[in-house]
Amino acid sequence: VVTVPNRPPTVNIGGPYAGVNGVPVAFGATSTDPDGDPISYTWDFGDGGGGAGASAAHMFGSTGSYVVRVTANDNRGGTSSA
Repeated sequence: VVTVPNRPPTVNIGGPYAGVNGVPVAFGATSTDPDGDPISYTWDFGDGGGGAGASAAHMFGSTGSYVVRVTANDNRGGTSSA
């Protein structure tokens, strides 16, 4: 019996990003998966908003600094966040 574990993807969010009130900020993520699995992405914009996909845009409602996080999922249980 040979067990080959799933290896999680790696993800890079780029940045830093800056924006202007009332104008969407465009974000992009890149990732690799050592097993060659397809990757899906979810975004947390730090203000209660979220998104999906390798590219996402979000308009922040007020001035401030926000911690934006993207999570890459290989759909076999492997995840990585940046």
